[in-house]
Amino acid sequence: FHYGFILSDLSTCPGYGYENTNYYRGASINFYGIGNIHAVRDSYQKVCALCLSPNTSNIQWMQLVENTNWLSMARLILSASRQTAFHVHYNQLPILLHCRHGWDRASQVAALSQLLLDPHYR
Repeated sequence: FHYGFILSDLSTCPGYGYENTNYYRGASINFYGIGNIHAVRDSYQKVCALCLSPNTSNIQWMQLVENTNWLSMARLILSASRQTAFHVHYNQLPILLHCRHGWDRASQVAALSQLLLDPHYR
């Protein structure tokens, strides 16, 4: 079985690490730098609070949104999802998504990739 890519979104951490490509012929590892579930949740809560605040300045709106880091988080998740869908569809490669706990980034990328690949949702 030939693996083209391993998409991973974490960095080497003591006690966690990442997949060993020696076990997957032809594989490569891509790190996407997506924050953990707490970072994504915090940025989401900040952008929600900003949108609901009656005191938000229209003049500073773009800078205030940027300061929440929400757009950066969303961009990283969408980018990893797009690359995953691309390699599955065009290169017909199996993808291994891995994050150290497996309950946030990997599931977000997998779910969005599946939506991108399903013609019903495109």
